[in-house]
Amino acid sequence: MLFPDVTCTVSESLKKNREYGLYDVLELDGMIVITLFRQNHKIQVNGIIENRKIDQNKIFRFIECCWDRIFAGEKFSNFFWEGCYYHMTSKKQAKPFLAFTLVIREGSPFPEKDLLWLDVYEKLNYQRTLIENEAFQNKNLYDNLFEGVPFAIAALNLSGKVLRMNPSASRLFGVCQDHAFVLARPEQNKILQAMIHQAILTNDRQTNQEFVFGQDDDIRVLSLSVSPLQNSKNQTAGVIVLASDKTEKRLLTAEVEQLKQYGFLGEFSMGLAHDIKNPLMIINGCAKKIPQNNQQGEHLRNIISFQVERINEVISELMTLGSSMRDPAEAMVDLNVVLQNCHTMATRQRTGPQAAIRMDLAPDLPQFYAKEVHLRQIFSNLLVNAMDAVGDDGNILMKSRSDENQIQVVISDDGCGIPRELQKKIFIPYFTTKRNGTGMGLFIVKRILEQYGGSISIESEPGKGTVCRVSLPITHKGPECAKSQE
Repeated sequence: MLFPDVTCTVSESLKKNREYGLYDVLELDGMIVITLFRQNHKIQVNGIIENRKIDQNKIFRFIECCWDRIFAGEKFSNFFWEGCYYHMTSKKQAKPFLAFTLVIREGSPFPEKDLLWLDVYEKLNYQRTLIENEAFQNKNLYDNLFEGVPFAIAALNLSGKVLRMNPSASRLFGVCQDHAFVLARPEQNKILQAMIHQAILTNDRQTNQEFVFGQDDDIRVLSLSVSPLQNSKNQTAGVIVLASDKTEKRLLTAEVEQLKQYGFLGEFSMGLAHDIKNPLMIINGCAKKIPQNNQQGEHLRNIISFQVERINEVISELMTLGSSMRDPAEAMVDLNVVLQNCHTMATRQRTGPQAAIRMDLAPDLPQFYAKEVHLRQIFSNLLVNAMDAVGDDGNILMKSRSDENQIQVVISDDGCGIPRELQKKIFIPYFTTKRNGTGMGLFIVKRILEQYGGSISIESEPGKGTVCRVSLPITHKGPECAKSQE
């Protein structure tokens, strides 16, 4: 037993005695449950059953007369007092009180065989009380655990009917108790039913650490397990389905990995810029000291005015890129600058022939409050996807516009497009058609935009290209504030 609880509910106990026919068998006049408190000499009546009217004052006088003998441990059996016979049973003593039951009959004593039977019954009844108390405590414990855990738990019988499920499971799976446990999407339900079948067949636990669940607008990544459930004869009678939501953890891990890559790129850019800038300044200084009054001087002027200055501009961009990558603080952001930097970063990651990327950026685009690294994650992912789609000889257009409330960015390409049967799956985590893809890029893009109250839509026609539209609200508050106002 979890907690000490050796008492019964007297009214319920007396009621059961009557249902069992105890009072009729004993032919008693009454039964009374009493607690005595030695310290203040108090008598408490906990419950009473009367087959005919009993003079309680007579009972109290009996107890007062025998008080010391009762506390000394004497048991009164068929004890005659003032015309009545008293039999004491179920005596329990614990400081500072003593409790017992008196059965009373007026005029004639109880048959000894009936009293022996009564004492056996009371012992068994007391054991039943202990078992019921322990069972109630255990049920209360398991109910609280079952209802309170953040995991989804459902118990099913062999036919797949829900025997019991906690609120988390009901909310997550949308299945009701006493109904068949069937998921709405056929491909997801097929995986689950296979796990259930295998758990029953092998009598062993089945697991799936990356079970993709839900509809297109609410995809979750679950850690799913199905365990066999045994009956009292240790036979498999059903299964327990346990699911925990790992979506945010998986998303956070993917975002951290991307940020590490960006951070590495920023550090690499800073180092590379410093390594090039110093020798470049020496070249520039030496070139300026050479006389430039002949044809050779014309070549030197071309080196200084065009090539050295162009390299210096590129280096400055790299240093700006590295500095911003290392500073993920929230600030007022110029989205056009972010788009230009994403273009620079994406094109410099690749060597050889590249797609033609044209930019049409609105000059009056308003600044808004955000973490620049978040915006880089969004538009770098989208631009890299477009570059993968068009290959080496395609065309990409990045366009920014704004109205009173929103900024819109459109990235369009004339690449291979997305097959129609796959277009509903592109935001599902781990779904990818790339050989080395993770399937988290567009999922992360969608989640970051949701933090800012933004949205993304993708239209694609196989063989003709893809248009990706991103909308961001113009706000002077950070992503958490924007999210809380939705």
